[in-house]
Amino acid sequence: MKKQLVFGYSTPSMQNSFWISVTDAMQKAAHENGIELLIRDAASDNAKQAADIEDFIEQKVDAILFTPYDSVSLSPSIKNVNKAGIPVIIVDIGMNDPEVQYDSLIITDNLKGGSMAGQWLADYIKNNHIQNPSVATIEAQLGAQNARERHKGFLDVMQKNGLPVVAGQSAYSLRDKAMIVMEDFLQAYPNLTAVFAECDDMALGALQAVKQARADTVIIGYDGNIDACQQIAQGGNLIADIDQQPEEMGRLAVEIAMKIIKGQTVQKAVVIEPVLIDRNNVQQFIK
Repeated sequence: MKKQLVFGYSTPSMQNSFWISVTDAMQKAAHENGIELLIRDAASDNAKQAADIEDFIEQKVDAILFTPYDSVSLSPSIKNVNKAGIPVIIVDIGMNDPEVQYDSLIITDNLKGGSMAGQWLADYIKNNHIQNPSVATIEAQLGAQNARERHKGFLDVMQKNGLPVVAGQSAYSLRDKAMIVMEDFLQAYPNLTAVFAECDDMALGALQAVKQARADTVIIGYDGNIDACQQIAQGGNLIADIDQQPEEMGRLAVEIAMKIIKGQTVQKAVVIEPVLIDRNNVQQFIK
């Protein structure tokens, strides 16, 4: 009788809707292919995530899929995975250590995505003839490589267009923390023009603060989650978003792991193209 394949997926947080979407897509793909998928939630804790991966090694899973909470702390654990000879597929957030070996990395072109968000905002400010604009950023966990890339892409466009970024702070990809950060921004800058929230959960937290303050600040998010799309469609303060196709990421991670086990060649890097969402096209994303 053929042995059932067992994959392990370590997600940084099941409190974040983007990673929930990635995980759901993995579960669906695993189920369709008769694979058992073990899921471990790191709960935004590097030590917990390292322990979860060590547990996968002990269980001798056939492949480890993981999204690191940050791009540095998991290096020792992944090196142990390498020593155990278990295939590694990294999803959404890359690793900084060149000694870490992996079979495939699935990641959005985050530099491009950040640039797209920045250019959309620059055009919005210009087209609406906004005088003395001011911009802020709500950042993801500072050790995450993907977040740094989207942050750089956005800031480069702001600088190119002479738009002042007056504040920036991390909310660690958490909605409740983003709400508090946004409240602080509005206290310091009550006429703040716009904020770029580097994931949708933070965009939705910022939106809650803006609504409570009855401020005119507009928000650009990043992920393409359904809740954010619905807010864009309603015509409120959340006006644009960058879609990075979490369902595609999850599906591809399982498919690539299967190919590796079958001895097939896979791409070392699979780059997901970001897509801009605004009120002109949001309905097609909701559908």
